[in-house]
Amino acid sequence: MTIPRYDDVRDTPLASDELLLERAALLLGHAVRRQVWLMFLDERQRQLPLLMPSYVPRRPGPGHRENYARVLGVLVEDADADSMAVAYERRGSAELTAADIAWLILIRDACAKAAIPLRGPLLVHDDGVRWVGPEDLA
Repeated sequence: MTIPRYDDVRDTPLASDELLLERAALLLGHAVRRQVWLMFLDERQRQLPLLMPSYVPRRPGPGHRENYARVLGVLVEDADADSMAVAYERRGSAELTAADIAWLILIRDACAKAAIPLRGPLLVHDDGVRWVGPEDLA
């Protein structure tokens, strides 16, 4: 698969979960290290030209719980985004671990607190990218 150039895909809305998953798989491929990827979307669900990785520790700490909503709010505002897609990357299988769930719940809750519409989340693992549904985080 060829990584798409932004100019070639910027006008294509990621209107469905399948289209978002496909784009994330093209851009992120498979896991290399533990990090969170933030993809910013405009009001028409088109990807903005900013895909932001951020290293994260194995489990979220107290500082993450206290500040993540504020940080995400600032990033979405600075990117002039309408919504955000989030992918959590870590080495290993597609099975969710307790640490994965802790990060994904923290991100979901931070987006809710900051009133950021969240697309996903997604898990980037050794073999690709998978969708994480609400039932996975229950």
